[in-house]
Amino acid sequence: MQRDLQFLLDMLQSAELILTYTAHCSKDEFVANVQLQDSVIRRLLVIAEATRQVSDTTRQALPNISWQEINGMRNRLVHEYNDIFQYLRAGYHVPIARPLTMTFAIGFGIAVALWGLSILIPPPWRFALWAIAMGIDFATPIVAGRSFQHVPPHMAHVSERLGLFTIIVLGESVVAVVRGISGQELGLFAGETGLLGLVIAFSLWWIYFDSVDASPLESYRQGRFLSGVIWLYTHLLFILRLAATGVGVYHLIFSDPALPVHTAERWLMSGALALCFLALGILHLITVSLGHPRQRTLIAAIRFGTAAFLLILAIAGTTLTPLVLMGMLAIVSGSQVGLDLLCKARA
Repeated sequence: MQRDLQFLLDMLQSAELILTYTAHCSKDEFVANVQLQDSVIRRLLVIAEATRQVSDTTRQALPNISWQEINGMRNRLVHEYNDIFQYLRAGYHVPIARPLTMTFAIGFGIAVALWGLSILIPPPWRFALWAIAMGIDFATPIVAGRSFQHVPPHMAHVSERLGLFTIIVLGESVVAVVRGISGQELGLFAGETGLLGLVIAFSLWWIYFDSVDASPLESYRQGRFLSGVIWLYTHLLFILRLAATGVGVYHLIFSDPALPVHTAERWLMSGALALCFLALGILHLITVSLGHPRQRTLIAAIRFGTAAFLLILAIAGTTLTPLVLMGMLAIVSGSQVGLDLLCKARA
């Protein structure tokens, strides 16, 4: 208990110092003052590190403190704050990269400042600051624009990172299926639903890794960065929907097999899978290595048509039971693998 009191005292002292630093400072002044940002962020990190050391007993005794949010903010600040110094260091040692690294340092620096400032702002305004900071994070690479021409992204590294992240999220979808099956008695319904969920996951794995590469990033070398930006940000849509698909399978495993799927769960499953195929269609449309533009267009059209069918299924499938819905989704996903193999055989 004495140890926890010391950590709580550290948190209180740091919070008081932050209030002192920012007492007579407007938002614009805070964003423009890098030294003040450093001081505030340093104190926020002290608070966050202290929260990690406080025992669970003390956390439960103080439920009004947002322990999880503070720790999450710490992770955000540490990673982005470290990235900013890496960009500044790279710009110092590589002059040709300076316009790009300075844009990143300024954009992400402002976002970090807003993330840190949001700890001091109560909801719902805190969420507004989160939205602004997230928007700045997403907009910064776009604003950098033609600066990428002199220092384009490393194709192998970017594709390897995104591929690894996609594997992790797909793995989480498989884990969701296993967790759902293990959470109840292994009956026929749970086993069949889980198996169909695995068919969907492995179909998405095949489609993505068999036909998506980093060829759109080559456009950065010619000063045409739009294809590269679309390729990168479409991955965000794809990965988010992958995670939602895993959650949808988990919920359906625990649903009543005799009743129609609840509207929210039907939209979660069918809508998430539809957006997965929409994202894959966009990726395939701009993936140069798929060959002739006509072939890319054909493959993308198949993905878009599949996404449209899944949305219709989400809207009209009000009478579908969980097993029927999962069966239809698995057939649709598996058929995409077959169509891909057929297209490649004829190419």
